[in-house]
Amino acid sequence: MEEIVVVGTGCRFPGSDDLDEFWGVLKNGEDHVLDIPKERWNVDIIDIANLDDEWKPHASKSGLLKDFDKWDNKFFGISDLEAGWMDPQQCLALEVAYSALEDGGFTREMIKGTDTGVYIGCMNKDMSLGLNEAAHEYNNSLVTGMASSIISNRLSYLFDIRGPSLTIDTACSSALVAIHLGCQAIRSVMSGCNQDGKENTPITAPSGNQQKELLKRVYSSHKINPADIQYIESHGNVESRF
Repeated sequence: MEEIVVVGTGCRFPGSDDLDEFWGVLKNGEDHVLDIPKERWNVDIIDIANLDDEWKPHASKSGLLKDFDKWDNKFFGISDLEAGWMDPQQCLALEVAYSALEDGGFTREMIKGTDTGVYIGCMNKDMSLGLNEAAHEYNNSLVTGMASSIISNRLSYLFDIRGPSLTIDTACSSALVAIHLGCQAIRSVMSGCNQDGKENTPITAPSGNQQKELLKRVYSSHKINPADIQYIESHGNVESRF
């Protein structure tokens, strides 16, 4: 079995914004589990005295990413309006993926149009839950900004890469399962996606051309004569195009 090589990395951890800083945190034995600042979670607004024991907060410390809500959306061609409705996990995924590409010596142009796959592990949707409770209106940016599936899909869309694009939720093992599936895809040379990047379609619209290419690859890899196909079960979506 051929080895799989990791050629680029990007990361965000409490107390570190890149791999060198993270190594420094580990080497120096730094502890970044700190008192939770009120701007992140203000426990004082909770009427603890009148809560049942099972609902009372017991944690006063946490390991938090700094400046999680500050990012250069214009660099990725995303408007301020759309960025305001995006889950920070989507924003972090874009920045960390770009850092990993740079670290590996790649540019966006080098991978554009390739069958590169995106496999992301994601479990929590804290911002989505909060907005659903507080939102007075729903819009297209909210729908795509809060969907877990779009974390991986937005990477594929903005980087114009056309391999599989999956967000995996297996609770605490999500990241490891995503890595496992990515390795399986590399070994099986899996490819094909029905979205053709950002050139001609919005992020939620399938591409007829890519669907056609996907079917051709399936027929070829499984030695199927297209003339033998009598019935295909599929789904469709409706989208306004202006």
